[in-house]
Amino acid sequence: MRKTALFALVFFLLGKTLPFCCTGFTAFTSLGILVGNNEDYIDSYTDTVVRVRPADGSTYGCLLLGFNQQNFSMGGMNDQGLYFDMFTVPAFAWAPDPNRLDYDGFLEGKMLEECATVQEAVAFLTAYNDPGMGSVYYQIFLVDRSGDAAVVNWWDGDYEVVRKSEIFLVVTNFFLLHPEYGSYPCWRHITASQMLKEAEEYTAELFRTILETVNLTSNYSNICNLTTGDLFVYNRYNFEECIHFNIHQELAKGYFDYQLPDYFSQIHVLAPKEGVMVTNLPLSFEWEGDPDSRYQLFLSTNPNFTDCVPIEVVSRGKRVLNESTAAFIPLVFFAGFLSFAFLGQKRKSGILLLMAAVFLSLFLVSCESSPPPDFDAPHKESLTVNNLQSNTTYYWKIRAFRAGSVFTESIVFTFNTGDVR
Repeated sequence: MRKTALFALVFFLLGKTLPFCCTGFTAFTSLGILVGNNEDYIDSYTDTVVRVRPADGSTYGCLLLGFNQQNFSMGGMNDQGLYFDMFTVPAFAWAPDPNRLDYDGFLEGKMLEECATVQEAVAFLTAYNDPGMGSVYYQIFLVDRSGDAAVVNWWDGDYEVVRKSEIFLVVTNFFLLHPEYGSYPCWRHITASQMLKEAEEYTAELFRTILETVNLTSNYSNICNLTTGDLFVYNRYNFEECIHFNIHQELAKGYFDYQLPDYFSQIHVLAPKEGVMVTNLPLSFEWEGDPDSRYQLFLSTNPNFTDCVPIEVVSRGKRVLNESTAAFIPLVFFAGFLSFAFLGQKRKSGILLLMAAVFLSLFLVSCESSPPPDFDAPHKESLTVNNLQSNTTYYWKIRAFRAGSVFTESIVFTFNTGDVR
């Protein structure tokens, strides 16, 4: 199985003539050690998956990110706070070293299972021959929860390790020590580096903004907090909606695969606009999303939504009958049945009357429902709120349930009130 995984990885990526345009970066923040990553892969790969792999006594537990149709992963983090991801680079000459170990499988996955720090991961990787690195042409980005970070690549017959020397490190698809070799200058690397240099404070929102700025239709993006074990994943370059995992909570649940498209509702917030001043009530909250999702509005004067009670939203995309129509439909069927019984000798007339009753019932269902006219078009949801305080800053977000108890959330928006009336 390990050999199959390696062959699948090599075969698939060899078919790509240009490097995948991924972007990764890490920095110390007041929240902990954050890592941001855009996975700009083949556009048809929409089956993003998060794999939960608990420890088995001899390995560390891991959360892995990739695609369901592949039995290897693009990157991930373990319960010790070690993170990795792979970035394609221009082709280079590689040959196995007889003095290094061979491993018949996906070496980076084994590394995540056995290493706790960047130092251990570098020692592990450089002790092995990595034929995937020499066939697919990639470098490996490593970060741990101490803030240590490095990039491991092959160069001129040996491994080369670039260590983080500043407060942040950015990696894209060129060799950091040999930019002249190709894929440089890289506007994504320049932009992300500049945004980090100019930032007054490193926050999760800054990381999200950088990912959105440099993405090229990313299949998925993620922000990891290696200090807390939190993982936030954005799907299909929609940076308004994310799903949140905590590695320790997920590993306690056991072995599982999250098929991410099953959970995302494609939330896009319409109103109120960010930072708007509100003076008139009622205020309408509006957003687009999947018509089959269940939504909640979180509205609070506290940015952390402490003690906030969510407001349930009745979706306009659901087919819901009012009580009078629901009571009337059985009467229509009953009338049709009686007509059929009494006109049994005139079978044709009875059948026609029964069919008319059925069609009338279906018509009533259609009239009393409110499905969106076009399920391929954006579906709008809304909720009106009256009781707002004057001269107050409000924070709000949308939570969506599309599959079971797992939910996604929009980013947090703010608005201010004047003398509301």
